[in-house]
Amino acid sequence: MFRSNGIGEEFYKNGHGIVSDLWTTGFSEMKNIGVPVPPLAEQREIVAYLDKVTGKIDAAVAAIEKSIGLSKERRTRLVSDAVTGRIDLREAVA
Repeated sequence: MFRSNGIGEEFYKNGHGIVSDLWTTGFSEMKNIGVPVPPLAEQREIVAYLDKVTGKIDAAVAAIEKSIGLSKERRTRLVSDAVTGRIDLREAVA
């Protein structure tokens, strides 16, 4: 919200200066800028929704991290088997 054009206009409207490049809005003026706050029930709905969505994202990240870990283990095992002669790379390439 604080990066939107609307809030910028509020800072400009409540501030002072000569031109827009030399404009300032001090703390005493900032106190006059209203910040919309949704009702508590709506805030709780927003939090519940975000918890649900971020939970899905967290689960997806965990699954991907597990997959990456397993891939690294397989790579390490493959390199080890190739170095120790447990697998014949000539047959694997052919």
